[in-house]
Amino acid sequence: MPSIQNIYFGAGYSGNGIVQSYLGGKILSPLVLSQTDKWSHHPMVDNQFASFPTEPFRTPGAFIVKQYVVQDEVKLTHITNTYA
Repeated sequence: MPSIQNIYFGAGYSGNGIVQSYLGGKILSPLVLSQTDKWSHHPMVDNQFASFPTEPFRTPGAFIVKQYVVQDEVKLTHITNTYA
């Protein structure tokens, strides 16, 4: 959209999107407004990510993290349905 000025957007996909949308807005806002805060110096802005462990540790580690996330989502769904 080079012909349209003053429109900024972020794009990505993780499967959920809710938290990422909030954080994306927090990160883009100071950049668009030329402000400096903790979000304008976030590692995602400077592309300074810590490297993931190499194999054979990466796959089992990702599996363990995924299992905890799924368990947490199941618990939250149960709690939400109980009080709905």
